[in-house]
Amino acid sequence: MNEDVKDIVKETFEAKIIPFLSKKEPEIKAIIEAKAGSAVKSIASNETLCTSVFGSIHDLLPLPLKLVVNKDIFVKYCLDDKEKVLKLLNIN
Repeated sequence: MNEDVKDIVKETFEAKIIPFLSKKEPEIKAIIEAKAGSAVKSIASNETLCTSVFGSIHDLLPLPLKLVVNKDIFVKYCLDDKEKVLKLLNIN
């Protein structure tokens, strides 16, 4: 991901996506628990599981946010900063 795209994603993530994720935390936790089962606490060490979870979280985003940040970019950004994302969701 080039630096310009990364900056746009970061700005959008911090301004729009984080507040959205905070409001949807119970729904997101249900998705994570359904996908991770008893491995919820070790999710950070499983990149395949993180990719699946972050893709499902992207599916919850409102359409305008999906249009700004497509799924591949969203998942890549979350994987690059997964500790922060998981901490935001009180998973880590």
